[in-house]
Amino acid sequence: MTRPDTSVDCCGSCRFWQGWPKEKDKESGEADGICRRFPPTIIFLPPVPEKNFAGSIATRHPFTRWDTWCGEFEGIGKTDDGIG
Repeated sequence: MTRPDTSVDCCGSCRFWQGWPKEKDKESGEADGICRRFPPTIIFLPPVPEKNFAGSIATRHPFTRWDTWCGEFEGIGKTDDGIG
């Protein structure tokens, strides 16, 4: 996948973001993706006895658009000490 403009601080130019373009987004360069800055969120699915479902646990990273920004941005190729 080609990342969007990396001169802008946004999810699409962050080292923690993993995007996947949809067919309709390939021309515009926009994409949806997931943020891997933090561990995935644990989702508990409660039991539903009347549907014979014992319950389950799932994990998910947050879904984001390429042009959003969470405040935890780190540019591609940057390290914690700022040396790139």
